Amino acid sequence: MPEDVDVRTVVGLLDDDYARDILAAASEETRSAKELAEAIDASLPTVYRRVDDLVDAGLLAEETELRSDGNHHSVYVTTLSRVELALSEGTFEMQLETKTDVADRFTDMFERL
Repeated sequence: MPEDVDVRTVVGLLDDDYARDILAAASEETRSAKELAEAIDASLPTVYRRVDDLVDAGLLAEETELRSDGNHHSVYVTTLSRVELALSEGTFEMQLETKTDVADRFTDMFERL
């Protein structure tokens, strides 16, 4: 998770139906923005806005998928696996648990080719 992401940002994203649906869909397998839009029944601009916010917050990762025809495109995968909020002495503290880092997923992607 980026260091500058605060509790309000993450809670705000998790309060958004589209953002939650994107996280759920991208937790099953990597998906392109178009595939996410179809999976959650949302417009492509809506998906791109939420994807940008989720990537900025470190809850979603963007990867480049290479195809056998030489073309490539962006796909997204959920990095979030657990959120823990605690209230201590008048302030909220948040801990995010994420899945393997992007480098590990990149290695996994090449092993599947």
